[in-house]
Amino acid sequence: MHYKRKQISKKKMMIRSVAVLACLITAAVMGYFIRDINRRFPNPSVCEQYTKDSPAMLDGLEITPLSTHIYSYDEYRERYPDSLDAGEHAKDWKVIVYKLAFRNTTEKELRFEADSFLAVAQNSGFHNGVSQENRKKNQTIQPGEVQEIELSCTVTEILIGKKWFRKLEEETYTLVYWWYPVQKELVFTNE
Repeated sequence: MHYKRKQISKKKMMIRSVAVLACLITAAVMGYFIRDINRRFPNPSVCEQYTKDSPAMLDGLEITPLSTHIYSYDEYRERYPDSLDAGEHAKDWKVIVYKLAFRNTTEKELRFEADSFLAVAQNSGFHNGVSQENRKKNQTIQPGEVQEIELSCTVTEILIGKKWFRKLEEETYTLVYWWYPVQKELVFTNE
């Protein structure tokens, strides 16, 4: 009986040892790959910023950041009645609307997709996806045409904290459209 207990203990010990060894090997391999990826693709060291006075170029589209405006949810629903209704729980939300001018500098029809942009507030670290105000998935821009397009995103106190939620008007807002190897962003001024 005593011999069987030792044999069972040895089996358990062996299984535990193999499990620990497998975990250590997995951690070492993951560590190697994380280090390798970070070495091959470091954080962007350069950030190009474009303003109203120096517009950005993206695949033949000249993009000029015009302005931002911060609305309470009620003001937003009043100004944009066709926008999606988020219901009662949205009463404490704020909505940031970005106005941009797009000019097609090519000889062919170009499409714009709002999914390409990420809204970022510099001080609070807030970031969120944007959607187009007329809710079209793709916006077509003819050669030589200039279109003003509005993009919006929502901000809640839970997302950025009370301190930054109260200071939304003081923020510097950007729309990031390119992340790597050089971060490219459109910088806005508040209306």
